[in-house]
Amino acid sequence: MEIGIALKATNWLTLSGNYAYTNAKAKKGTQNTLGTIFGGNMSVAGFSLPRSPKHAAAGSAAVDLPTSWSGMRFFARADITYQSRRYADLANTIWADPFTHVNLSAGLRGQGWRGSLWVKNATNDDNALDGFSYLDGATFRNTAADFLPRRRQIGATVSYDF
Repeated sequence: MEIGIALKATNWLTLSGNYAYTNAKAKKGTQNTLGTIFGGNMSVAGFSLPRSPKHAAAGSAAVDLPTSWSGMRFFARADITYQSRRYADLANTIWADPFTHVNLSAGLRGQGWRGSLWVKNATNDDNALDGFSYLDGATFRNTAADFLPRRRQIGATVSYDF
């Protein structure tokens, strides 16, 4: 199930948000890569599907205002995204914890140019974005790896259209 909304609250403020709910489960089947953990092939019926968070949400607020300087406008935006736990394998033995990321930006724009300051992952959330299992060729054991997020990034962007 997914629901989304966008609202032009005023002539200078736009709000948007969405939410998704997924409860996808395997109906039948086995996984043979975990024999060393479970003693052989195991049924995965009823397990959550990999990389499918049960809950995901996003929201944003954007401002666009004229300034007292001739032809220039101020803009700002805040975005937030959330994902609940995601399993990385069909047996649900490896997972990535929930994460929330906040991105912020603000700047000025004029005729053909734009300058902004921004912060990505403003809360510095370091929870893994995803993961996967693989057979370690050195030890012949199942192991896992995480996809780590970029830590907080702060920057500036200037662009000119010509």
